[in-house]
Amino acid sequence: MRLLPLTLLLALSPSLFAQPIATIVGGETTAAPAWMVSLQWRNTGETNSHFCGGTLIAPQWIVTAAHCISDLDQDEIAVRIGDTDLSTAYTSADIDQVIMHPDWDLDDSNYRSSFLGDIALLHLATAQGDEVPALASADQQAALTAGDAMTALGWGATDSLATQYPDLLQTVALPYAGADVLGDADHFSAGGVADEGTCYGDSGGPLLINDTLYGIASYIESDDGSCASAGNLAGFTSVGYYTDWISTRTAGLVYANLRSLTVASGSTAETGFLLRNDDDQAWELTSVQSELTLTNDCVGITLQPGESCTLGVTFQPAIPSGTQDYGIQFVAQRADGQTLSDDLVLSTDTYLDSTADDAVGDGGGGTLSGAWLALLALLTMSRNRRRARNKV
Repeated sequence: MRLLPLTLLLALSPSLFAQPIATIVGGETTAAPAWMVSLQWRNTGETNSHFCGGTLIAPQWIVTAAHCISDLDQDEIAVRIGDTDLSTAYTSADIDQVIMHPDWDLDDSNYRSSFLGDIALLHLATAQGDEVPALASADQQAALTAGDAMTALGWGATDSLATQYPDLLQTVALPYAGADVLGDADHFSAGGVADEGTCYGDSGGPLLINDTLYGIASYIESDDGSCASAGNLAGFTSVGYYTDWISTRTAGLVYANLRSLTVASGSTAETGFLLRNDDDQAWELTSVQSELTLTNDCVGITLQPGESCTLGVTFQPAIPSGTQDYGIQFVAQRADGQTLSDDLVLSTDTYLDSTADDAVGDGGGGTLSGAWLALLALLTMSRNRRRARNKV
């Protein structure tokens, strides 16, 4: 099973990828639920700069696909919640923590044979309302049978070649189709009906039955790079599979485990990892280790319930250009003696020339020979432009 690089995709089908590709094929316009999320490029000057979907699952928590944001920093993302029409002005919600699933491999975002761990959580700085869908349990997921009607939501192209781009939210019914075509235990398949299905840019968006969230749009299967072909399925991250992970990471000591920086060679940049105590007991960081310079290590600070500390980092590139990840290991102890240890990741992209400072991450991806598997957000772009990060 082989994934072809993006450059080959462009060579094979340049007309297909000449325009931004971002949504549901064969759907119809629907009013956005209060929990429907559009992830947007920040500071583009455009009202519709949508690149991925998401779902508000608690007043301050959004769930989306890991591949949507694995090369982006939280400061590059604007969050739009509950809006049907993306052509209208809006006030974005700010993200203060990004939590990636540890199974998602940051170093393998361009060439994938598996989408294991394609789930991420975004914490919002301020609460955005409490109208949220229920999360499917593992038992509910297991009880699905082939043909069960599910509903996908998303913005973007309404045709398989992505030449039409609505601003209004679209919905389409997809039949449940059982196990994931890649064999990932944490995914399932849906769709397969000609001219009805998810497409590039629906990534991260919801798949529901009634008001229960079952899936997160992850990838599509395609013979020619187009969307919603007969017999070609879409893969969805199973919410039921990750229920325990979601519960664990949205309570207790909550910490951002990924920050991304684009840095000019020879310069110094600063960032921080927010650690917040959402527990009913105190937590204390007992040790932090990293090859990076820590401006604030938070060690010895007792965080009472509701308190937070930002672990500060300064960074000077060790290489003149390219990407590099740096780890930060920490250990924390709960008042009752429970110990937590984990790794944080600073993902860096160093550039040489002044024009590269306009770069942000691209979602990565590729195709499967014979039946291409295209990451839904690989070519998710803002309506009029898409800035690219080049990896070496």
